Amino acid sequence: MTLRSKGLVVSEGPVMRLASQPNGRSLRRGVTLVEMLVVVALLLLMMTILASIFQVATGAITVSRTVQELDNSLKFLDMTIRQDLQGVTAKMTPPNDPAQKRGYFEYGENAPADAQGEDTDDYLAMTVKAPEGQTFTGRVWVVSNNTSIQPVTINSQFAEVIYFLRNGNLYRRVLLVVPNRRGTFAVPLYLPGTLPKGLFAPTMFNGQKVSWLAVNDISAQPATGVTGLPDDKMPLANDLGDLTNRERRFARQRFCNDYWDTRNSTNGGGTRDGIIDDGNQDGIPDYWPTLTLSQVNQAGSNAAGSLGGLMNEDSASGPGANGTAYGRVPPSLDVYCFPFIFPGMYSTPEATSVAAGIGWLHALDARTTGGVSPSGVPPINHAPVEFGDSLPGPDASSPANSLQTWWSFPTWRETASANWRDPIESISTGGFYLGQPGSPGGTTLPGQQVLGLRPFSQNSAPAKQNANFLPTVGSQPPLGTYASPNIPYGFDGAGNPTSTTFVNTPVALASASTAQLSQVWEDDLIMTGVRSFDVKAYDPAPAIYNLPSSNIYYNAGYYDLGYASTDYLKQSITGLTTGTPVALQDSNGNPQGFGHEGRMPPLTADFRFDPQRPIIKANNGGVQANNVGDDTTGASAPQRIRRVWDSWSTDYTNAPAVDINLRGSPFYPFPLDRPIYPSYPPPYPQALRGIQIQIRVVDPKNERVKILTIRQDFSDKLQ
Repeated sequence: MTLRSKGLVVSEGPVMRLASQPNGRSLRRGVTLVEMLVVVALLLLMMTILASIFQVATGAITVSRTVQELDNSLKFLDMTIRQDLQGVTAKMTPPNDPAQKRGYFEYGENAPADAQGEDTDDYLAMTVKAPEGQTFTGRVWVVSNNTSIQPVTINSQFAEVIYFLRNGNLYRRVLLVVPNRRGTFAVPLYLPGTLPKGLFAPTMFNGQKVSWLAVNDISAQPATGVTGLPDDKMPLANDLGDLTNRERRFARQRFCNDYWDTRNSTNGGGTRDGIIDDGNQDGIPDYWPTLTLSQVNQAGSNAAGSLGGLMNEDSASGPGANGTAYGRVPPSLDVYCFPFIFPGMYSTPEATSVAAGIGWLHALDARTTGGVSPSGVPPINHAPVEFGDSLPGPDASSPANSLQTWWSFPTWRETASANWRDPIESISTGGFYLGQPGSPGGTTLPGQQVLGLRPFSQNSAPAKQNANFLPTVGSQPPLGTYASPNIPYGFDGAGNPTSTTFVNTPVALASASTAQLSQVWEDDLIMTGVRSFDVKAYDPAPAIYNLPSSNIYYNAGYYDLGYASTDYLKQSITGLTTGTPVALQDSNGNPQGFGHEGRMPPLTADFRFDPQRPIIKANNGGVQANNVGDDTTGASAPQRIRRVWDSWSTDYTNAPAVDINLRGSPFYPFPLDRPIYPSYPPPYPQALRGIQIQIRVVDPKNERVKILTIRQDFSDKLQ
């Protein structure tokens, strides 16, 4: 008999355990493979979710930190630029008188913003007064105890400040204005087996030779002392009055009017005497900074009935009436380089501007009609990116020419090269190798700009490896092997200066020195990741450039310089390019507003008139306009600025006009009543009432773009 209750079997015989419950323990079923896979999948899913949450949280923190760092950098940049603009010393109504020591202000537009609204070739250069209670700080190397040379830190209330953009890096070059420091700088003397004059080999640079500008944050010009005396090769610290003139500013071609010792009755021998040259002793300097090469080459006789050039000397005898006793420095672009611009602004100009005769200096031609330039080539894209650009980069069809185009100004690292000889060398000496005991090469005539400042032909671009050019892009830092140049300089087939032995060979530095170099010495770099540095001028009355027939209207606001002349649809407007006196010009013949090119020296078609003598006598007894235009082309073409507002100098608007022979006198018949030297009006005669700066900065991952806009009112600086 058996009983069944709740799953148990009761038997009358001996008690028996179920087979499924050995030893009386409860049943434990194992995990199947499917169950295990499900569990692992769930765990992986949970881990993925947790990792994603962690990643999102971490990414949010990183993004927040990046944005915050970018915002902080922009705030510092905003504060710095605003302080500099508020401290501008120049009078913003040109021209400025150097005697008033107001310094200068210069805004370069070059090519307008591209179709993306970005601009990378604008620059600002100015003299600035530090805010009350603050000073500019810089380095200077001085002689200690008449035995050793050591660096010291100095302060100044005034500085020359330059903003420019290169390859996404925004630079702020600061050079102290310290005229009280004249004669105190350390300049190593050239002795056989030692450093040439003006070169240093500090331990910070691992013993490599560097230039004077590498270790001196000073605004200076080449000295005008007498060769062989202690002040020879000693840079002359600028004051604000010096900087009113372009030829004394940073990275500008230099001017000199003291080449010969006029007290020597036989020959000056190429020495200077500290006195302005006046070979014919007529009381008028033989050289004036407004002269261009083509005008000098036109120099003729002073005889009645003969029209000489604008030069105040007899061509038959060289300057002066002493025959061969007084020689003239051979005319060249080096000597006559008005209006004194940095000659290497573009390393690879696009061919359209060169072919059109615009020249490769300030060359990018962005005139457009429906997005196409006059040559049918799409307009230049200032800041091309890897993906998504609507425009090609410069010379995009040729990989060999697609390298950096815009040089603007040399950076500190570039001027640190031993090959950068400004402001040590004056063109009046012919270079460091001239007339120095033990120096290489011998002697040659003076009158050549130093390497890096020598002008190039505007009809063709120089080869990228041209030895006179800045160091090759990518060869930073440009601390190079010192070598002497050929004497004299040669020229390539395009008229560009060449020198095969003066090299820009980069020298490898020790890692520690390189790190120290970037952290301590490259303080001219103020912002990275900058896609656009766009400056515009405030034009209160641009309506004169309206073209209702083309539905083009301008209202008061901020514009690129030359905004109307670069609109290809407007090139046919009477007076805009021909210079015919119309509403676009005031009663003195000066173009109004900022819509024109502002070429200087101008073309004859620009109809710019001598500020001192706008009218001269005509053959019929009447009068005619005294046009100071110059249409010279080729190797002798003047170096022109375009779309640059400059506070200008009265030395350019008031050149000597009458000599003892009454050239330039209203009493002489035409054509001998022309001024003996040209006077040029400012590129833009109108006051600069304000500017707008718009800076686009991208974060390090190239994911976000921040835009900083600064507007500065100059109404309080117009007088």
